[in-house]
Amino acid sequence: ELARRFPKSSLAPEAAITRAEVLVAAGQMDDAAVLLSRLVSDPAHAGRRAELLRTLGDVERSRGNCASARTHYRAALDAAAAAEDASAVRRGLGACEAAE
Repeated sequence: ELARRFPKSSLAPEAAITRAEVLVAAGQMDDAAVLLSRLVSDPAHAGRRAELLRTLGDVERSRGNCASARTHYRAALDAAAAAEDASAVRRGLGACEAAE
């Protein structure tokens, strides 16, 4: 509602990420993938790019698309500044490889 009513709010970027998290939690992976793809390329989310790419990789893996998941996981590794981000991405990559 915040993003719809106040699109220029300083809270809009965080509201968009929260919406993506809610879509994932609700199992609406197609909608989550679309939103996450937009957020990844949005400069307002540059500081959270690795996290968003990892989440997009997780979504693609859950949709059975490991090729796309691996692409997002590798991009997340390139963007990861924190060790815990890289660790989470490696877990996702490992899960994708184990599934194949």
